[in-house]
Amino acid sequence: MGTIQVVVDADASPNHPPVAKAKAVTVPAGPMCTANASVDDGSFDADNDPLTFVQSPAGPYALGTTSPILLTVTDPKGAFSQATGSVTVVHESGPGITDLTLSPAGP
Repeated sequence: MGTIQVVVDADASPNHPPVAKAKAVTVPAGPMCTANASVDDGSFDADNDPLTFVQSPAGPYALGTTSPILLTVTDPKGAFSQATGSVTVVHESGPGITDLTLSPAGP
């Protein structure tokens, strides 16, 4: 009869899923009236595994508010967590004024 060998890894610990945390953010628009932004609010993994972040829909985001944005955080072992946030893109500068002529006020 054959021998069966069982190897047990005493250092193996269970994988903990990451914790996704998302927030609402407001960002200024760029030259094309869009902006990229992250809704991540300190997502983490208790095992200190490196994480992959995916936002859906992905940026760049148009003027106004895009909501909800689903943040999915995944660890290398395939465990994941999700949270929702939003992105508001604002136009911070007004139109430029050129060739302005001032006249004195009348009596």
